[in-house]
Amino acid sequence: MRRWSLALAALLTGLLVTGRADAQDKAASMGSMTMPGMTQATPDTSASRAYAKANADMMQGMSVKMSGDPDRDFVTMMIAHHEGAIDMAKVELDHGHDPILRKLAENVISAQTSEIKEMKAWQQRHPR
Repeated sequence: MRRWSLALAALLTGLLVTGRADAQDKAASMGSMTMPGMTQATPDTSASRAYAKANADMMQGMSVKMSGDPDRDFVTMMIAHHEGAIDMAKVELDHGHDPILRKLAENVISAQTSEIKEMKAWQQRHPR
């Protein structure tokens, strides 16, 4: 499992730092990867397709060219990351049944929407 985690971290680092299309393609195919002990691929359900789309959109949004300004790069990537979390929370609300997780999804949407507004306001105050 540690080997798989390190490989995923390396892949995501390459995607975030370079924004290379080949890294994006590899990230998009991560849903079909299996970890030791797993015997089947991800089920093809409307929820799994929605999660895969939310993840792919998030990864695309995070694959920006670095500006060299760590504050600007952080905010730019975190906005996309939070938007992805909101999209995934909406999938939970559309498809999930567990009341605790549904409440968590509502909290994610609320908190991360607020944080996105805060980060966008920072961008407005710090134009390039």
